[in-house]
Order: sequence, then structure tokens, then C-alpha cells
Amino acid sequence: MVGELCALFETYNVKPGGTVVLVGNHHWLFHPVMMACAEYGAVLVPVNGDRPIEEIRRILLSACPRLVISENLQQLPNPNGGQSYLATAVLADKLVAALTSAGRSEPRVITRAEPASVVLMPYSFGATGRLNGVMITHDNLVAGAKALAKLHDITARDVIACMPPYHHILSIMLGAVLPLYVGAGVVLSEHFNAEVSVAHVTGVYGSALQALTEELDSENALAYWHDIDTTGATICVLSPTIMSALLEASPEPIPPPRSLRFALCGGGVLTKELWRRFEEHFGVIVHQGYGLTEATGWVTCTSMQRNNRDSVGLPLDCEIRVQTIPNLNTDEFSYDRRHRWRPEHSLNPRQGPLGEIQIKGGAVMAGYFKNPKGTHEQITNDGFLRTGDIGFLDPQGMLHFVGRIKETIVRNGRTIYPRDIDRTLELHELVAECKTIGIPDVNANQRLVSCCIPKSGDPTRFPVAAVLAWLKQQLPAEEVPDEVFALASLPRSNGGRVSAATLRGITTGRVTESILENLTKPKYSKSAPSDLDAMKAMIDNVIISGQSLRFVSYWGAGHRNAASEVDEDALRRLFAYLRSLEVIPGLKSNLTVILQDIHAQVNRVDRAIYEPYQRSIEPIAQSHGFATVRMTQLWEEAGLKLEDALANTRTPEFLEIWKGVAIRDQLVSQAAKYGRDKSIDPEIQARNYLGVCMHEAKMVAARFEDHVFLSYTMPDMDLCLPPLPKCYLYSSRKWSSSRPWFSD
Repeated sequence: MVGELCALFETYNVKPGGTVVLVGNHHWLFHPVMMACAEYGAVLVPVNGDRPIEEIRRILLSACPRLVISENLQQLPNPNGGQSYLATAVLADKLVAALTSAGRSEPRVITRAEPASVVLMPYSFGATGRLNGVMITHDNLVAGAKALAKLHDITARDVIACMPPYHHILSIMLGAVLPLYVGAGVVLSEHFNAEVSVAHVTGVYGSALQALTEELDSENALAYWHDIDTTGATICVLSPTIMSALLEASPEPIPPPRSLRFALCGGGVLTKELWRRFEEHFGVIVHQGYGLTEATGWVTCTSMQRNNRDSVGLPLDCEIRVQTIPNLNTDEFSYDRRHRWRPEHSLNPRQGPLGEIQIKGGAVMAGYFKNPKGTHEQITNDGFLRTGDIGFLDPQGMLHFVGRIKETIVRNGRTIYPRDIDRTLELHELVAECKTIGIPDVNANQRLVSCCIPKSGDPTRFPVAAVLAWLKQQLPAEEVPDEVFALASLPRSNGGRVSAATLRGITTGRVTESILENLTKPKYSKSAPSDLDAMKAMIDNVIISGQSLRFVSYWGAGHRNAASEVDEDALRRLFAYLRSLEVIPGLKSNLTVILQDIHAQVNRVDRAIYEPYQRSIEPIAQSHGFATVRMTQLWEEAGLKLEDALANTRTPEFLEIWKGVAIRDQLVSQAAKYGRDKSIDPEIQARNYLGVCMHEAKMVAARFEDHVFLSYTMPDMDLCLPPLPKCYLYSSRKWSSSRPWFSD
């Protein structure tokens, strides 16, 4: 595979030292592409395909790749036109075919790259809070893998069950670099995904690469657990989310997988209670660690000998120091004074000096790409990486993570540590997870807001007032939050950390305001929305509930029997418009395109015209992730009949309505222009069109009641549309008023 890929890089004119971007989350292709980049001397840039389109564009502009490999080429920006694009599925098929062909490339041994050369460059907000390319060398990867292998005696006899995504440094290290380094087997499980694919590839080092894709949620998490058993995994990689799902799916304790030695947990904060419950329930030892992208993953990890749940473990062949933070009032800090140091639950260590966690060792990055100033700010003169995290080392040398420096909150002159509040909130029976943040107020002070995920999963039923009253009984007055805010999930960064900045945007309403601004950008919108208050309420509900922003639109038919460049351009613009609304991690938008074959029939468009035209629109819309449905199908499901709607337009009651229609002349003019049967009086055709629109409007509004309608008309035509909140868009280029299906 490496041989084939190196030849491919040469074909696409990738230069040694140049970048190759791999966009996606779950594909086994990551492994051979990473190894090929290592052999070729190129730099692999893994990118989360679910990130906002603007963020992906920024990464491509920064990395300047010659080759971009992606699961979905339709949804990628093309910032400067200098890239070649290749579909993941096409490349995977090519590699699998090459393995079975008689003339396949010989296995290659990595010889070209220097140990200190950069081989991997994930982009991360990491320690700086700014998007940076983190330059990771061969030496960095080897140092990280070697330390983990040494601590846990991981060898070629092991099989590691790991969950992607492969834009995350921990998954890269545990699911790719570590098994390759020791020659272990690896089982790759694509959890929470409906697609199913299985591949089995024997690598040149004699170890097995098994790619297993399984759908997993709280109902079938046990199937994933059983897969670990059947594949003979000796080590599995978990996250707090998966641990919670497994506990929910298994109310009774069950035996652990037979071959499993232990589990490694990363990708989020592992609470002490979840850690204890999981180990007792499944009989599996769980280890957790601490690290960041700039340190090539974990720099500490718990071990069999030192596995107390009060810390994130011992240093992994690196030096860790806790640097005193100027002006930080540590005297006020009492680290979890109510619950943490009980002898029956811990080794009862004495708290050490508190300060910034700083790291020095072989796994620390080479620096930030094209950002020497940022590198200098992040790495001290004596070679220590500033993490921006607060912690302390106990007398046994184990590291305790407390929180982020920027997350300390000054309130009425006192320093507040949000984790103190969060550890108390996590004890409440209704709280699954929480994050307390500070929000500046008009007096330059900070308000405390605790954001909670209810165990019930329904934030609308969470008793915020009762929880706040309970907190007042548990906490000192100065630590009691000003507000408790319920959410379905907490937004996280690429590194898996909860994003305090995003939470501030959500709780202050700035996220909603940003979405509303993007909804009405002059680039797309030709008129103000019809009901901003209703849209604001919808957006607020979506953000709180964790659902998607939902949109619906009509797509008519004109005189063409196939889609044209105008249609493709309009659909691309719709995709870009919707992606611009995804301003925070995890927020998604979707669109249902209703193909208006009913209106085509009313306008007397020949079936031989509108049927093939709409059939050609469907795959283009679906390639952008849009759902499509025929209006005839909606009419049938609602029990509506076109002949009934047309008959209604001839009744005295409707004729009286027709006389008072303000846009009657405009409708007649359009009927004369777009009607295909010139033998029909334009006024009759216009009346029929309006009657049919009004007949179906209530049905569409009921079917899509929580949607925003995207219209290519102006507000004066609202009488012909469903009574939903509306945005009025240009059909293709700015200032274009014509609807795509009527354009040449």
C-alpha cells in the first residue's frame, strides 16, 4: 500500500516536505496514508470532516496541500484552486486491488525521512485557543508510543481495539502509531455510525489491520463490547461517553471480554464516579491519562501499580513541572475539599503547589506551522511546553489536573475555580455532566453560569431552579452560580475538551445572533426574513436540544428536461449558505427540497419535461446532503387530490377571495410568461395556481412545522407559500432574481 501511495504522490506532484490532507473521521485508509507520508517525506494533515466549512477552508489555505483525500468531495471548499482532490472510496478500492494484483508494488522500508522531520500536522485550538498546525515529527511519535508501550508492557502479542476519529491525536497515537511501533494488531471500530463495512488487510510487518464498522448507541453498545471479545482484543480504547452508554445498555454486571487486559480512556473528562462504576460493573481496569496535541497525545497515564482515581497518572518518560502563576491566589483554592480526600476513596495525598502544568520531553511538538511567534510564546527558553492548564504534583509524583488558566473566574475580588463547582454539581442525581463558566458583566466582574446535561436527556424538563437551590445548600455563597443552564450536550473542541468560549456564546445569545446574521447576509438574502422572533425561538431550541437547524424549500420545473449549470450553482450556494450557519461545534443544518411536480402540472408543463428534469436534480441535491421528496407524495400521504383543489378555485367563495388578492396582476403576468399551454386564459391559470398553493400550504406547514422555509420569491408572494418563517434568497449569483428552473 505504501508503495502504491508513494507512486500516487509522485503522480499528483506532491513534493517531499509538502502536505497531503486527509478529510474524514473513520476510515482505515489513515494508516497506509500516514505511513506513505512518512516514507515519501510528506506531511499528513488529518482534518475532521464534520468541522464548519469555513474552518476547513482556513486549514486548506494554511496547509497549501497538493493532494486532498476526502470521504465527501462535494462538501469541500476549493480555496485557491491549487489542490487535486481524490475520493476516499476510490483510493481505498485502488489499494485493495493492488494487493491482489500480480504486479503490485514491493513492500518498502522507511529510509528517506529524517527522525526530526515533520510527518504529521493536525490542526488544533489546543493550548493557544487559536487554530494552529501542530508540527509533529517522527521522533515525537516514537517517543509517545515508546513511553506507553513501556508503561503497560504493550507488545506484538497485543491487539488494540480503538475507536476513531483519526483527526484526534489520541486516536492517532493509540489506534495507529502505538500498534505500528510495537507490531500489535489493531481493531478499528467506527462507533455511532450507520454505515457497515469490513476489510481485512495483512500488513508488511506481519500484524493484522481489521477495519470493523458498527452502528453503536445506548441500545446496542453491548454489541460493540462483544466485538472486543470476539476479536480477541487485549486492550481497548474508550471514552467517557462510551463508558456511560455501556453502563446504560447493561443494567446488570457482566463478565469482561475474556482476553481484555485493561482499557484506556480518553477524549473527555472521566469523572471519579463514572470511573468507579464502570470498573465495578464490567470488571475491567481503566486507565486514563492527560495530554494535548502539542505533546503528541498523553504525557501522563495511570498504571496497574498507581491507579488511584484522584489523579491523571505519572509522567510518561517526560519531565513535568508546575510553574507558579503570578497573581494567582492559591490560598483560596481548596481542591475538592468536601469530597476528594476521603481515605476510603483515595490515597489521601497532600496537595502540592498549584500552578501551570509545563512539559518537556521527546514528544513535545517541533512548533506551530508558519507561526514562529506562537511557537516562541508556547515553548519556554529552557524547552518546556506551556499547556495553559492548572494542576499540581502530589508527593507520589502523580499529576492532578484542575482546569484551564483562562477558566479561573474572578468574582468580587475572589478567585473562583469552576471545577470546584462542577464536582459538586456532578453529585446531583439529575446531572450527567456539567461545565461552569464565567461571563463578564457590565461592572467588569464575572457572572457564574453552570451548564448542565440532564441524565434524562431532556434539557427542557430540567428543574434549573431546584438545582440552583440545592447548590446554595452545598457551596459557599461566593461560589453559587448566578444561573443554571440546561443543554442536551456540551460543545467540544477538536481535542475533546469542553469549549468554554462556545458555552459563553450560547448562554449570552451571541451564537443565536451570529446565526441570524448569517441567515440574512446580503450575499444570499434579497429581503429581511418574515418572522425573526419565530426564527430566534427555533434557533434557541435547536441549540439547547442539540437538534439540527431544519429548512425546507420548493424546487419547481420550467422548460428544461435536465439540470444545468444554473441549477448546480444554486444548489452549491444553498449548501454554502447552510454550512455558514454551523457556527459552533456539533451544530448541523439540513434541508428538504420538495420537488414541485404538482405546480408543474398546474402550469401545464409536459411530463416528459418535468419528470427527467426533477430526476436530474435529485442526485445533485442529495450529493450536498439534502433530502428530496416529490410534492405528489406529500399530497397522497395527506389525502389531498389535485382535482379537488382545482374544483375549489371555481367556487363562488374562492372567486370572491380572488377579487381581493393584492398580487393578482403579478400572478396573471407570471402565468402568461411561464404557462406552457397558451390556449388557457392566463387569469384562469393564475387562479388555479393560487388555489393549489393555498390548498397545500397548511399541509406543508404542519408536516414541516419546526422548519424555516427558503424562498426564491419576494415577501409579496407569501400567499403562495406555507405559513412558516421564511428567508428570501437569490437563486444563484447575487442580485439574480430568477428561479433556477426558469433560467437558461
